[in-house]
Amino acid sequence: MKVIGTISRYYHGPLYKSAFVKEKTVQLFKDSDIMLISLPITKNDFLIDDILLTLDGLYISGDEEVNPFLFSENPIDNRPEFNIVQDKVELLYIERALKYNIPILATGRGLHLLNIYFGGNLFRSLEQELDKKVYHKGESEKTYHFVTLKNRSLLKDLFKIPRLVVPSNHKQGIKELGEKMRVTAWSYDGIVEAVEPLDENFNYLGLQFNLEDFDEAEGMKILKQFFNEEGKDD
Repeated sequence: MKVIGTISRYYHGPLYKSAFVKEKTVQLFKDSDIMLISLPITKNDFLIDDILLTLDGLYISGDEEVNPFLFSENPIDNRPEFNIVQDKVELLYIERALKYNIPILATGRGLHLLNIYFGGNLFRSLEQELDKKVYHKGESEKTYHFVTLKNRSLLKDLFKIPRLVVPSNHKQGIKELGEKMRVTAWSYDGIVEAVEPLDENFNYLGLQFNLEDFDEAEGMKILKQFFNEEGKDD
């Protein structure tokens, strides 16, 4: 059985601090017969290295916004809810995992952080920064839309169809792609929906959508395919 680590979500409230993993993330991995362990919120790279080297992969997900200071931009409105500690810790885990060639599945904000790590940047608000109307985040419920799959990509090889319906619940998206990354899926309005490495030294899959919000069977299919093919041998 594969053993995958995910960074705990860090909450720093007015009365207490806590770290947790979302229940739907735990359930997704359980249903996929993959063991998921919670990784600590820490900036100690020696500790992170020791932990990562015992794992078959790293999973970074979430729909929280990424702090635009990370790509030298100011917030676009006065209602941001950034978690600077979470951003910095997850970027450090990404750095260390890439150093040791540990497979990374990065979804939602995980993709955004991965893109920033490789020198890219983000739309701070898709609806405010694009000239045309886009529907990537619903008011009260998730929205769904088609994405086009590129040939010779993990998603295309897995689903064997040219387009896939995916969930959408995000305000941010990739504006400028990071170095040595290739786009393998995009939405009808040109927003990047999946990336894979150009450099064979890296093992990662980045998705704009979160597997926890996906159809369970399809989410499990992506999860199992990526880690079973890219992870260590049992």
